[in-house]
Amino acid sequence: MQGLSLRVKTILLTALVATIAIPVVAQEQESILDRAKAIEVEPSELTLGVGEKATLTATVKDEDGNEVPAPVIFITRARRDVGVTATGEVEAYSPGEFTVVAIVPSGEEGGRRRGARPGELSAEVRITIPKPPLDRITVKGIPGKLYAGSLVRGTVEVYDTSDTMRPDEAVEFRSSDSTVVRVDRYGQVTPLAVGTATLTLTAGFVTEELSVEVVENPVVSMELTADQTEARTGDVIHLKAVARDSQGNIIGDLPVMYSVQAHPDYMNPGASASGQVAQDGRFVAEQPGQYTVIANSAGSFATAILDIEPRNVAKRVEVVGQAPVRDRHTSDLWVWEGADGKDYAITGTWGADGHA
Repeated sequence: MQGLSLRVKTILLTALVATIAIPVVAQEQESILDRAKAIEVEPSELTLGVGEKATLTATVKDEDGNEVPAPVIFITRARRDVGVTATGEVEAYSPGEFTVVAIVPSGEEGGRRRGARPGELSAEVRITIPKPPLDRITVKGIPGKLYAGSLVRGTVEVYDTSDTMRPDEAVEFRSSDSTVVRVDRYGQVTPLAVGTATLTLTAGFVTEELSVEVVENPVVSMELTADQTEARTGDVIHLKAVARDSQGNIIGDLPVMYSVQAHPDYMNPGASASGQVAQDGRFVAEQPGQYTVIANSAGSFATAILDIEPRNVAKRVEVVGQAPVRDRHTSDLWVWEGADGKDYAITGTWGADGHA
């Protein structure tokens, strides 16, 4: 190294030492991973209330039970329900039974993981998050004044002490006088005769009461109008039902229920509903044809006939190229809303060789 400055000599020497040290460190790491045979996590099971936190501690042991200085990371298999940091701090988000996994990683970490890779040492910890106690029941859409002969179905929501809505909680409905107001197990209210009654809703140990008064039915006529009677599939048509009394006055607070009778141009037994109407009067058709929308309340009804034409939207598609992806795994994901209002998904995964 004659002729080189002291700084250059120092840099070259440092680089040489690093070049020698890197394989040594790698060999030591491989030796540690080879010795690691088991992971002990404390606590081995954990129960947390919603919003509570706790810390997990992991110890790696060899086959003789001696501690091995191997790194450990924690991951969760349900990120929306229970969270965990890489160092083991757990936080409960929603009730249920979940799993947190402790892993001795075999390589560099990056991105999200849902489990151990092949050959990695791992241990599972069960996380139990009990349901918080129920707190209240809210009722929407059932007015204090009801018209005899009408039909009302409100929206009932149950909340727990964490202010989380519990849609799966069973609610029991009762009427203090079933000759005045009848209520079924689905919460559908039918006013029968003039008078007053109390509706009682019960979920667990939580109760909500609603006082209602039933008055005479003043409806003598009803009409149903649409902002358009001819449309294409996919167009939204807005309908409005108007009920009047014997003086011709509009009864604005009368509950109206909508239904639809479909006469599509062709039937597809495997398809979804050919046309639907919401209870606020919005109608949309998926298939062309003729549809009769019916508005009904308190024994009176009105109809509107809608003619739906096919949308006939088409565009030429040009394929510009295709090629397999062979250097990584790929997948497709389809998400849809089920009939129960929940989201569902299905995925197809293909390997680097293009096979599922």
